[in-house]
Amino acid sequence: MAVMISAILFAFAGCAEYEYTYERTNLVRITVASSPAYEASWESISVERGTDVELTLTFGEREIVFDSCDYSDYTAENGSAGVTVLTLKNVRFPTFLNIRTRLAEGGIYYDANGGRTIAGGEGFIEWLKPSTHLRVNTSSGVDSIEREGYTQIGWNTAVDGTGDSVCLGGRVTPPDGETLTTLYAEWAKWLDGDDFGYKEIDGGITLTSYYGDKSADPFVIPGEIDGKSVIGIDADFAAGLTAKTLILPSTMQYVSDKAFLLCRFDTLYMFDNIIRIDDKCFAGTHFKTLRINAVLKPRYLSTSEPAEFSDKMDRLMLHADEKKMVFFAGCSMSYGLDSAYMQETFPDYTVIDMGTMGGTNADMQLDCITPFLGEGDIFVHAPEQASRFQLFDDMNCDSNFFILCEGNPDLVSYVDLSKVFGVLGAFNKYNADRLLAAGGEWTDDNDYHNEYGDVVIPRGVISEDVKHGEDDYTYMSDYVTEGSFSRMCDYYDAISARGAEVLFSYAPVNYNGLPDEAVAGREWLTFAEKTESRLAGRGYPVISDIGDYLMNGRYFYDTDYHLNETGRDIRTRNLADDIKEYLENK
Repeated sequence: MAVMISAILFAFAGCAEYEYTYERTNLVRITVASSPAYEASWESISVERGTDVELTLTFGEREIVFDSCDYSDYTAENGSAGVTVLTLKNVRFPTFLNIRTRLAEGGIYYDANGGRTIAGGEGFIEWLKPSTHLRVNTSSGVDSIEREGYTQIGWNTAVDGTGDSVCLGGRVTPPDGETLTTLYAEWAKWLDGDDFGYKEIDGGITLTSYYGDKSADPFVIPGEIDGKSVIGIDADFAAGLTAKTLILPSTMQYVSDKAFLLCRFDTLYMFDNIIRIDDKCFAGTHFKTLRINAVLKPRYLSTSEPAEFSDKMDRLMLHADEKKMVFFAGCSMSYGLDSAYMQETFPDYTVIDMGTMGGTNADMQLDCITPFLGEGDIFVHAPEQASRFQLFDDMNCDSNFFILCEGNPDLVSYVDLSKVFGVLGAFNKYNADRLLAAGGEWTDDNDYHNEYGDVVIPRGVISEDVKHGEDDYTYMSDYVTEGSFSRMCDYYDAISARGAEVLFSYAPVNYNGLPDEAVAGREWLTFAEKTESRLAGRGYPVISDIGDYLMNGRYFYDTDYHLNETGRDIRTRNLADDIKEYLENK
């Protein structure tokens, strides 16, 4: 469209007045850089200023794929193998468009499976970039595909949903080379919107009541009713529902306390962009399974040691069919094990250091680990002697567990929530805390660990035997009870049932950090006596002498249980000798 602009010039004295016109175009021109790597649907085009422009790129070689372009605001949809559709948003100025390509390392084709992509296609491809993780995170789907009247609850390896289910953002094993893995959207149909009472609030509606069938299963909350987004559920919304599965939509921001009363749910699907949810929302209900679909990008992968748990699980999963030696505890294991030495000492086993964080639930971690142990494996457990969680004396869910699983939200679904308490409240705290942190990417990683899972940050040696923590760190014999060790041995039983052998050892403790009364009373001996008698009653061997792991302060780093490199080497050799002696004598 052209705009005519007139200008009137007035002559100086004696000159005639005259008028002239000039034309300013409202069209802008876009030119695409040519390349033998792709064929563009157009090379140069003029479009109306302020419009969106679509460009289709067809790649002649399948292993060459679109990476990015230098336009500031665009979307890219890989609709089929070798084809990428770019949409340049709000083009206002003449543009020379540079396209960056790269070699693909395989890819995932996401089949909308009854839905449509936002651009109207039947699916889309994500070509994989080099990753710092052994397995790759899936697309969230929320901003990519849609299906009217349905909520996407995950991906599946089978079109009919009978294959392996993966939550949105969950990890899958990447395909080899240039191949494509296909995942199919899993959908849950909304209940009829006419069966819900609601009130309008800023940003959408909140549900106040339910008039429909109380036996409807799954119980799928609509994401939209009468054209309005469902963002909340009020107190006293529903009671006595008999459904086993509750599915909340991605639009849901909060669920009020006592929203659901005396229901029979055992599985909850929800999205991690929910702002508030708590166990008090479900009075009389204790979920067994929680499936979290990721909408938000991770926060902790590049900054937190415990977030390494997802990568440790990747290694465990990928070696599930091999004979393994798996070491488990909190961070005293990741700081206190030289897995390369263990691998050299026990070459018939794949060594994996699963030690992560003693200050969160060991039981929930073992729910993740146990399914991937098998015949001939050796599981070495050396729990921190001052951790209620490691000694199974505290069964309340800790919010840090969700940091462990942030890199792969599917891990949460492995946990049997019926054995722990306060899960949703812990998630609520975790989610509130991480929303204050800077955003990240699924490919984020840190340099704290090696491929085995050992901490590798430099930890200098000191020459003095000193206390490293402000608080006393000691042997908590009071945590060694019939109940706590019964729960621990129940996990040992589950591991043994899979054909693995359980060996118990002791975590390192700084002798110079013990309180005076613990030294005077030789508390480590009391701890060992109670521990060994309870384990003997269930038939599990203690392979170590507790005194070998009571070490001087010069061997510790920044706490009275994090070993420095010299301490790590001493502890590793002691533990290797204990294992060898046990295997030789059994």
